[in-house]
Amino acid sequence: MKKYFFLILLNIGLLGCQNMNTLEVSATEVELASNWSENDQPPTYATCEDSNLNNQRACFESLVSESIIFYLNSELGISNAEFSEDVIVTIQIDSEGYFSLLNVQLDDSIIEVIPQLETKLKEAVQQIPKAQPGVKTNVGTFVSTKFALPIRILARK
Repeated sequence: MKKYFFLILLNIGLLGCQNMNTLEVSATEVELASNWSENDQPPTYATCEDSNLNNQRACFESLVSESIIFYLNSELGISNAEFSEDVIVTIQIDSEGYFSLLNVQLDDSIIEVIPQLETKLKEAVQQIPKAQPGVKTNVGTFVSTKFALPIRILARK
């Protein structure tokens, strides 16, 4: 009797698996769900938390920019020339909230006057305090994000 009961349960189990519906998700659908959307939470600091994501992002970028400028002012010293140039830095914040410099767009004119600028920008980005990382809200996980930030370099004699 026990043999028949076991065989019946085994058959029910095997037949049940054949009738189970599986959901296939295409690579395109996965990629679309993974792309950054307006509803996702950008990286932030506690002082920038606001219900409005635009204000929160502006506050965050302002704090990052101020941190970089403060570092550059303390490290670069006095210039031999006067100029005002915009530099675009591309920054990554990893899924743990740490910053790294991905790219710097510099004009040759800046490099001639401040040859160590790119190195100092890298150091400046590395010393930015850890942030709360971005959150991909549809899956509830911390994600790595990147953004481009313009920084005005002013040099006076």
